[in-house]
Amino acid sequence: MTLIYMGLVAVLLVIAVIFKSMKMKGAGESSFPYRKQRAIFTAPESSYYNLLRQAAGANILIFGKVRVANIIAPNKGMTDRQWKNAFGKITAEHFDFVLCDIKTHAVLCVIDFNGHPSESKKRKEHDAFLKGACESVQIPLIQVKVGVNYTVDDIQKTLISHLPNLKNTLLQSRKAMNQDVLKKTETLLVSNAS
Repeated sequence: MTLIYMGLVAVLLVIAVIFKSMKMKGAGESSFPYRKQRAIFTAPESSYYNLLRQAAGANILIFGKVRVANIIAPNKGMTDRQWKNAFGKITAEHFDFVLCDIKTHAVLCVIDFNGHPSESKKRKEHDAFLKGACESVQIPLIQVKVGVNYTVDDIQKTLISHLPNLKNTLLQSRKAMNQDVLKKTETLLVSNAS
């Protein structure tokens, strides 16, 4: 009889463990505990991006939230330990925007937001690190202050100051855009007159 009771207790114990594990998982819970973000950019980043698109012209591609490790990499010839240390510093970081040549996809410059009034010492060290890393690989870094109201002209002047060769490209792009607008306006005027 004792064996029957012990067997019954063992079966009940197994059933209790199964129910407890099912409860812990919960009804409707997924093994992927994630949620979709509303947008890739914050409101200030989105606003800046829209102005940046206008300022950069048609010959520049703009990518957002690009990992630093996709743009720069540790030098070759390091020991494994040195390489892992250098890679560890860049692997979880990202640039807010990366501007690339439309034909070659070569990186022209990178943009990072900073200067928030409540910026911590750690964030300031991060900004200084990114600046040094970019300088070491000769990629212009534009550090944009948060909370400033920018215009297309402000952004264009900043781009030209960091990328002097861009001036002619931007002027040609703006001229082409203006000519396109004129053609569309003429077409509308002619079609409305008919």
